[in-house]
Amino acid sequence: MACSHRLQTRTVKNSSSPVWNQSFHFRIHRQLKNVMELKVFDRDLVTGDDPVLSVLFDAGTLRAGEFRCESFSLSPQGEGRLEVEFCLQSLADRGEWLVSNGVLVAWELSCLHVQLEETGDQKSSEHRVQLVVPGSCEGPQEASVGTGTFRFHCPACWEQELSIHLQDAPEEQLKVPLSALPSGQVVRLVFPTSQEVASQGRKQARLRELAVRLGFGPCAEEQAFLSRRKQVVAAALRQALQLDGDVQEDEIPVVAIMATGGGIRAMTSLYGQLAGLKELGLLDCVSYITGASGSTWALANLYEDTGWSQKDLAGPTELLKTQVTKNKLGVLAPSQLQRYRQELAERARLGYPSCFTNLWALINEALLHDEPHDHKLSDQREALSHGQNPLPIYCALNTKGQSLTTFEFGEWCEFSPYEVGFPKYGAFIPSELFGSEFFMGQLMKRLPDPASALRRYLEQPVCSQPPGQLILGLRAQPVLGPLGQEPGQPGQGAGPPSEDRRTTLNSRQDS
Repeated sequence: MACSHRLQTRTVKNSSSPVWNQSFHFRIHRQLKNVMELKVFDRDLVTGDDPVLSVLFDAGTLRAGEFRCESFSLSPQGEGRLEVEFCLQSLADRGEWLVSNGVLVAWELSCLHVQLEETGDQKSSEHRVQLVVPGSCEGPQEASVGTGTFRFHCPACWEQELSIHLQDAPEEQLKVPLSALPSGQVVRLVFPTSQEVASQGRKQARLRELAVRLGFGPCAEEQAFLSRRKQVVAAALRQALQLDGDVQEDEIPVVAIMATGGGIRAMTSLYGQLAGLKELGLLDCVSYITGASGSTWALANLYEDTGWSQKDLAGPTELLKTQVTKNKLGVLAPSQLQRYRQELAERARLGYPSCFTNLWALINEALLHDEPHDHKLSDQREALSHGQNPLPIYCALNTKGQSLTTFEFGEWCEFSPYEVGFPKYGAFIPSELFGSEFFMGQLMKRLPDPASALRRYLEQPVCSQPPGQLILGLRAQPVLGPLGQEPGQPGQGAGPPSEDRRTTLNSRQDS
């Protein structure tokens, strides 16, 4: 459901026919697909809870004002049933703002500023305080009283509450519904504890402009590139096919080269294929070049030269030969190991996560270059400014935990000089923002472009971050569904859904 956290019943002990008689309320949006997941567990404090039932219920099958009782079997043998009563009630339209591409949904955000201070006679900063807003981007935060301001970002439509408690007195806590805080005004609250802690809260609405582009078509920069590239392709086709007249714009095909992975072998193979196309006069007929793993190494090297496809590739091929055949022991020399350590430490200082894949990328860079490279993916835009080269697209497979193999999951992430994103979800960000933190499609924390950013991300065939963290920042709101507008068009509030675009999508948080 459209909820930031899970709710559960109380535990009924020592009963084969438990009765809960508990009610739970969810506030859902009628224009989205809302699916409730019901799970029943047999509680076990020693070995963990044993799952008994897991079933999905589509709230879209309910009509406003309808009461419905559903019965779910607890076992395939039909022994025992779970009876649940559902009721859907209409609420007054609050004019919620959200944006969707028909697959992903981003809500308008509110930002809560909280400042704590002690009001007693003896002020000190020894008291540790924890603040929590369920479903917020920041999650739980804790610090000493009077050390600064806390910020929480959460969807404006969610009816959440701010919880404050002292860590040395967890039974004493203050809960403030966010709906009780007027937007833009400072509210002073007194924490009813022996330490006399006071808090000031101010809630303000966030801007609605998204940093994530929701859409399935090419971005504006790519469309402009294709327009420029068509002129080059038309001239190349006329010469290659020996045509007498000009090629009309609607007759110009969009040709793409798809190169596979395979390390050094894939890299050298792509060099040879591109050299062959260049010799035949067909390379200028190509608009896109895509690759994975070793093929991306070749593309990263070639696009350091802004006019590489207009030149003889004998020089780059000879340089590659020198690098590939050189002694490899130097990459593990003490001086190189020290450089790897320094670069990984710098990445951690900037806020980037560190893992073995980053070290492997540094080693690959040392194998293919004598000196460190500081090229970034966005730098390759200069090689596309006049349509002089095909548009490179670097591909990587996203992983999905241990339950599915990479190829079973089959989720591709695309990197281009303009954007990075997932075609499956229709979500893209500018390439210079890759690695930054997002929430509900908005930029929360921008991280600076690290040195050699291109190789850090593109010399790896597999991307190990989930899409919610990698691109979209939709961790707390996985609701998917159509809004009735064209893909990529911003929503203007709560309007009637388009019936011909209704799709069945799961709104549960993926594990």
